[in-house]
Order: sequence, then structure tokens, then C-alpha cells
Amino acid sequence: MKNYLLIYLILIVPSLALSQNIKESEVNQDGIIFPRLSTSQINTLSPVKGQCVYNTSTNYLQCYNGSFWTTAGPVGPQGAAGATGATGATGPVGATGATGPAGADGATGATGAAGADGATGATGATGAQGPPGIAGGQSCWDLNGNGAADMSEDTNGDGSVNILDCQGPTGATGAVGATGATGATGPTGATGAAGPTGATGATGAVGATGATGATGATGATGATGAQGPGGPAFMPLYNNFPASPQASFLYLVATGPGGSPQLWWYSGAAWVLVS
Repeated sequence: MKNYLLIYLILIVPSLALSQNIKESEVNQDGIIFPRLSTSQINTLSPVKGQCVYNTSTNYLQCYNGSFWTTAGPVGPQGAAGATGATGATGPVGATGATGPAGADGATGATGAAGADGATGATGATGAQGPPGIAGGQSCWDLNGNGAADMSEDTNGDGSVNILDCQGPTGATGAVGATGATGATGPTGATGAAGPTGATGATGAVGATGATGATGATGATGATGAQGPGGPAFMPLYNNFPASPQASFLYLVATGPGGSPQLWWYSGAAWVLVS
């Protein structure tokens, strides 16, 4: 086998050396002397896989593996890492995605303000004094005392929970009293929350209802009697919105001196007109 290798090297290596104008190899009984070239000379070669030369610049035997020159013998220490290359240019921005589906319709807006009150019927006789309101300012319609308007407290079935649900049952019709002399017209009080429209009584101007306690039973229509005492002030009248309202409470607000009182509910973040 050694003889075949020597014959190959004797025939092939000199021919490669001559074809590339390099020093030819020498083969004798002491061994093989490969062509001796510097690194710059090696870089000018057109090597073939398996070709070997002695690099006089590094003093190492190098062989070509078909892709690059490898060094025979011990491998030296790894060189320091090269500097990091510059960051490549930013790629183009991708195309804009398709528009998403349309969102669902928004919730229905709040019911508009109530229309103007109709013509006032004649004033009936003053009903019996209603029971005192619940202590601590609890609304008369708040039957379960939780401070919130629950639909189970909508006693009049109008779809809203407010002072109108405090209406008591109609009392028995009283005897018609004699018509008294017309008294001087008193000053108009602040308008309370509108109650349900009653049956038309005898013609007479009705003064605006002031802030009252829970509504007592309605008596039979008769001559206008003396003004009954006001109920307990469980819902005071404010000329403007209070500065520090309590959440989930109702307030009767006249919105300015001489303004018409309206029932408002404070959610904790915004005012909501009840009636």
C-alpha cells in the first residue's frame, strides 16, 4: 500500500506543482517533502480536494478539503471574536390589515324629559294626614330599605320607581261642605313632583304642590279647606344641585330660585332626571 502511495505522489504531485508554477515535492527514503509556499502563494492556487502544501509563513502542513485549507498538526488557540457587524436596514412596513367588522349598535338613549303638565283640575278637600316618613331620609317608595330603586317597588306599574309609587288608596267620599268665601290668593309654592292625573273636580285653581311627606288618601271633592300641615321633610327641596350628594339617593331640585322642582337621582357619577 505504501508503494502505491509513493508512486501516486511521485506521479501526481510533481505534475500539480509544475502546472501551478510552484516548487515540486521531493520523495526519498526519509519521507516526503511537500511543495513549500507562503500564505500569499497558497491563496493564488486553484487547489483540488486532497492537495497538500507546506506553508512557510505559518510553518504548518496544509491540505485542501474541497472547500478550504485545513492545517495538519496541533490547532492553535482560538482567535478573539471579530467585531459585531452593523445592523441591517429595517425591512419595509407590512400592508395594513383588513378593517374589522362593525361593532354592535350602542344602547338606546335615555328617555326624553316629560312633557308639560296638563291643565290642573279643581282642588279637592284636604285628605287626612299621611303617616310620617321613614326616619333618616329614606325614600317613601324604598320598601326594602336598600337605598336603590328596585322594580318590585313600582307599585303604580308605570315603569318607574319614584315618589308617585307612594300614593295611598283613595278614601271614601266625604260630604260636600258649604262653599266658603274665596280667600286671597296665596303665593305660589315650589312645584313638587307631578302625581297621576285625578278625576276632574269642581273648577278651581290649584296651587303648585310644595314639598310634602308621603301622600295621604284622597278625600271627596269639596270646597277648598284650610291648608293642612306639611308632612315630615323626608325629601328637602334644593334650589340647586347639592355640592356633596350621596350615591343612589333622590333629590328634589328647583334648579334656581323660582324654578320648577324636579326629581333627580344621583348615580355616584352623574345626575339622572326621574320626573
